[in-house]
Amino acid sequence: MNRTTNTFTRPELRLLQDQVGSKLDSIAGKGLPDYLTSTEILIVTTLGVLHLWCDSVAYEFQSFSEDFSTWMLDKESDGLEDATKQGDRYFFHKGEELLSAELVRETTREVKFGETSWEYTTDIAVIFNLSGGKLVIQRTDLNIELLTASFLDKSDEVEIPPSDAYWEATVDTHYEVERETLSVQSLLREPS
Repeated sequence: MNRTTNTFTRPELRLLQDQVGSKLDSIAGKGLPDYLTSTEILIVTTLGVLHLWCDSVAYEFQSFSEDFSTWMLDKESDGLEDATKQGDRYFFHKGEELLSAELVRETTREVKFGETSWEYTTDIAVIFNLSGGKLVIQRTDLNIELLTASFLDKSDEVEIPPSDAYWEATVDTHYEVERETLSVQSLLREPS
């Protein structure tokens, strides 16, 4: 069975975890409209700036290559000044403490004639739990480099559209999709 993993790297997990305890200032992005969907999102906190975006990477499935979006994360703040000048900076939940960071990880398995032929694991969302709510940043699709941010109340459930529609079932093939929410702190405790 072919296993493909498209998840945040250990250094990227550390960058996410390092923001815990800081206070949220704003989110921004070049050309980030008020519905908060763009190719990149900057998260501004009292500890600095996190820059999230997606890139395209080719993976082999069933002897053919297909492009999928993959997360990219760094502490680059070059676009913040431009985003601010353009009015593409939003101060929702400003001053709220970042209590923890979580990932929504999805695993898809192709099952052909009762046998698993491949498995694809990917992080589909980042959740920052704030003192007064949640900031959720998710990929809009498995193969599109577009991100969407949303702010939720503490009690709101995170709703992410299913990605199983991406995979086309046939008479002899079906797809199993599992999702789990994982604490970034606990992922960093796991051995490398």
